[in-house]
Amino acid sequence: MAYNNDYEIEISDDSEATTATTDVESSSFRDKPATNIKEKKISSSKSKRRCIFNQQWLKDPKYAPFLRECRANKYFAHCSICKSNFSISNGGVYLINRHIEFANHKRFAEIQAKKNSRSICDFIPPSSALTKLTAAELSLVYHGVRHGYSYISQSCTVDLLKKIFNESEIGQNISCGKTKARELSVNVLGELILSIVLLVLGNKIN
Repeated sequence: MAYNNDYEIEISDDSEATTATTDVESSSFRDKPATNIKEKKISSSKSKRRCIFNQQWLKDPKYAPFLRECRANKYFAHCSICKSNFSISNGGVYLINRHIEFANHKRFAEIQAKKNSRSICDFIPPSSALTKLTAAELSLVYHGVRHGYSYISQSCTVDLLKKIFNESEIGQNISCGKTKARELSVNVLGELILSIVLLVLGNKIN
């Protein structure tokens, strides 16, 4: 009986151990999916916190001159000054402000500011030079009309003159393509010749 008792005790111990082991395994098995669900929830919540481009930034005077939306990726922004895209997904406005402080951005911004600060008067020759330039263009058009040159050949001649007289101020600034040559011929020289003819005819009639 003692052996049987011992045997029963051993069996009961094993069964309890087996049951305990099974309970541990089942509990750990039940816990694993819950852990995975939590991890998935955490990862999904992190992905939701990524910053995307905000259209309101374009209304901010600080960012409006250079900031553009990157249409290829909503987690990026485009800088029109640097001609490059940069990520905003992990910082938003902070990353935009950091981009402004980069040396390359500051250098390109200074160049852009100098270009924008130039007055339109910088591109217009002085009055004396402008008068000479106008006379040269009208003379060229008159010469072409008198000899029956086409406006296309007129434009080609101007391109040639720019290369030949590259050190001349008039040679560099002259511009007389086919459209401008026609306008000068019809609306300037044509009107002038018509007024002269009418004046001569009027004097003869009187």
